[in-house]
Amino acid sequence: MVAFGEPNAPINGAAAPMARAAATWDLSKEDRGPEIALNESIWKSIKGRTSRMPRPRHERIIGTNATDEDDK
Repeated sequence: MVAFGEPNAPINGAAAPMARAAATWDLSKEDRGPEIALNESIWKSIKGRTSRMPRPRHERIIGTNATDEDDK
């Protein structure tokens, strides 16, 4: 087994849930990616492509409102 982040660690392929959208995200630094979409892509990779992620239980999460991405 190869640890996450190490060379040759397994990764999701191009057919993974939300892979096309994820390919456009800037993950070069923490907190640059879209939080809700990133969480949803992880959820669907584990629970299945058609599964539905529960709503976040936070007061406010970036990405909750359509204009949140403009707040940078």
